[in-house]
Amino acid sequence: VQLGYMRQSQELSEDPTLFEALLEPFAALLKMQHELAVLEAQLESGDPKLLERYGALQDRYRQQGGYATESRGKALAMELGFADADLARRLSTLSGGERGRLELGRTLIAEPDLLLLDEPTNHLDTQQTELLEQRLASWPSAFVLVSHDRYFLRAVCNEIVELENGKVVSYP
Repeated sequence: VQLGYMRQSQELSEDPTLFEALLEPFAALLKMQHELAVLEAQLESGDPKLLERYGALQDRYRQQGGYATESRGKALAMELGFADADLARRLSTLSGGERGRLELGRTLIAEPDLLLLDEPTNHLDTQQTELLEQRLASWPSAFVLVSHDRYFLRAVCNEIVELENGKVVSYP
């Protein structure tokens, strides 16, 4: 089971570009992409074993959605309010709100089996919140939200559990 957790605070230790950080959940696919490029450069040799290895790796890359990864990342970045020019920005240049939107994107793009979102609308404008509502309405697996935004909760949840003073109240 793959778990996706969006934290309210983002501790980003390195300084990759925004796009590199967004695609971080696909590190294995990106490594495969690099390996394909290296093998492709060696194909001129005509070595049949090299060609067989390239074909098998390319097939695995295709089956795991490798060819769509970058376009999915760019589309999600735009949905979260980032422009094309922002994709090359270093994380150290991002504001707190931009880091929050990046964290949401990194969590969503992996499409985990269980999605845990802690205040996902904190740094979203109205349009971005509506897009997130649409995305979650068709989310293929389970998710749990922590939010104070009652309108958002009503729009995306089929059950709301309120915790107050040690008591649990459930609302359909």
